[in-house]
Amino acid sequence: GNDGKRAFSIPIDNSSRDAGFLKLDTISMAKYLSDNGWNSEYLRWYINYCCRDDYGCVMDDVSAWAGIHYFAARTGTAANADSHAVVTWPEGNGWIARKMAERFLANIRCNACVLNIERSGNNMAVDYYDLKRKTTVRLLAESVIYAAPRFTAFRTIKDFRLKKPSYANSFGYSPWMIANITVQAVPEGKGAALSWDNVSYNSKSLGYVLANHQDIESHMNKSVLTYYMPLTFGDPDSERARSVKLSHEEWAEMIVNDLSQMHHGIGELVEELNVWLWGHAMIRPATGFIWSRERAEARKPHGKIFFAHSDMSGISLFEEAQYWGILASREAFHRLNSRV
Repeated sequence: GNDGKRAFSIPIDNSSRDAGFLKLDTISMAKYLSDNGWNSEYLRWYINYCCRDDYGCVMDDVSAWAGIHYFAARTGTAANADSHAVVTWPEGNGWIARKMAERFLANIRCNACVLNIERSGNNMAVDYYDLKRKTTVRLLAESVIYAAPRFTAFRTIKDFRLKKPSYANSFGYSPWMIANITVQAVPEGKGAALSWDNVSYNSKSLGYVLANHQDIESHMNKSVLTYYMPLTFGDPDSERARSVKLSHEEWAEMIVNDLSQMHHGIGELVEELNVWLWGHAMIRPATGFIWSRERAEARKPHGKIFFAHSDMSGISLFEEAQYWGILASREAFHRLNSRV
């Protein structure tokens, strides 16, 4: 960019503010492809797949800036790994969370649902419901880091319940369905050999991850398939309403039918199939949101409440969540030290 910054960066806020790039946020990824004459059926399927995979919405809804960011921003390299190397565990980011939690177990309160956050004199009061004790507990703190999706803040922060902030309606979230399927044997079928991430062309799903793909045993018997489907067949509100009406049996039938396209007879291998619905799984980088006034406004602390979540970036990436967590920690630390 003309400001010397990379056009697309992680974290997003390190990206160039060059107007030539920012204008891409005003059109959809689908329009960007059409404007450039890129109409290959296979290309458009792949781009749409990527938008559904990373953003939970189709390319007609995704900002072209966000769509290009998916491909152009991943420039990080490791000192001891190839550029295409992936760091992952069978249990996903849960492994990292557990390792971090081990250092702070004495300060972590589980089975606690935050109900209210409000000012109390010079402090902040945090009220939560203790599910085990079946009672409400109040904590007093000099500052609060709110590391949850922003739409929940409109219910838990008292000031926001009384009057929603100006940016409230600009935050949109994508619903997802995720299933874990235990099978008696590793599935077989035509096409590419089994990988960690397995995709079926033109499926309504994103395919599945073979959760124990990195096991070093020479022969695998049972396996767990983690199946992903962003609910992009209508607007988010309609999809949320539709998804909760479907029974477990209906979801299971749909999933097995889809997987059978890749692995004929896989239904006979299924031992257990668990379905989980995420009504607000990830922020939607809809056209015009990434570089909007509303997102900029949502970055600001609210009094002694500092916000930290990937939805503040407009895209759902681990690195973005980490960035905002560090920034909020520094801001809270500075406030504590200055006692403003």
